[in-house]
Amino acid sequence: MQFTLAWDPAVLTYSSLADFNHSAATTELFFFGETNFNLDNVSDGYFTVLYEQILAADATVADGETIFSVTFDVVGATGSSSEVSFTDDPTLRKLASFGGAAPDLKTVNATISIGTSEQPGGSTGDGADNTNQAPTLALVDPNVATHEAGTAWQDPGATATDAEDDDAALTSAIVVTGSVNKDTLGTYTLTYDVTDSGGLDAQSISRTVIVEDTIAPEISLNGAPTISHPVGVAFTDTGAVAND
Repeated sequence: MQFTLAWDPAVLTYSSLADFNHSAATTELFFFGETNFNLDNVSDGYFTVLYEQILAADATVADGETIFSVTFDVVGATGSSSEVSFTDDPTLRKLASFGGAAPDLKTVNATISIGTSEQPGGSTGDGADNTNQAPTLALVDPNVATHEAGTAWQDPGATATDAEDDDAALTSAIVVTGSVNKDTLGTYTLTYDVTDSGGLDAQSISRTVIVEDTIAPEISLNGAPTISHPVGVAFTDTGAVAND
């Protein structure tokens, strides 16, 4: 028995072989192991298999039996996919028999997609990369802000991004805890958090707001800055007005 197994090396990279059928029975696969595989070209996206039954008897494999397994590492981007296929290049798909005409070698290919996996026969299921990812938060403007006392505070806010949810909708769902008192000097902390539709919480982020007074008060006189006043008459000061 011989064949070539191929895949897209831009999406999948070869990791390992396992689950060999090591039966020593004369009518079953014998010494089917890694030595039957040529792994020289796995970086190019394929390996070849050549299994020769060393005993002069045909091997019998039960339906559904695993004779080997291959593990890949996923390196492709989300949304990419690779067909894992039995091909004839460079090693032809072929079966041979000691007892007569060679039986047909029927193969079924599969497609591995980042996010879902298509099983032989066309069924689909969740793939390893289909796991919900937690959202990510980022502040708009620096994480430390100074604010003039007595003026209205406008929070520049934060944005949320998520692999599964709509970013705009998730951003609008951000919860802010903490507040800023514009009339009291001091340091305030605002904390931002959000939870996506899959129930995963983002790593919360914070902004420090320092309310300070940097503008000196202004004084304006009531009346003229220079006035004449008669001698002997009581003087009443018209005063001044302070603004801050």
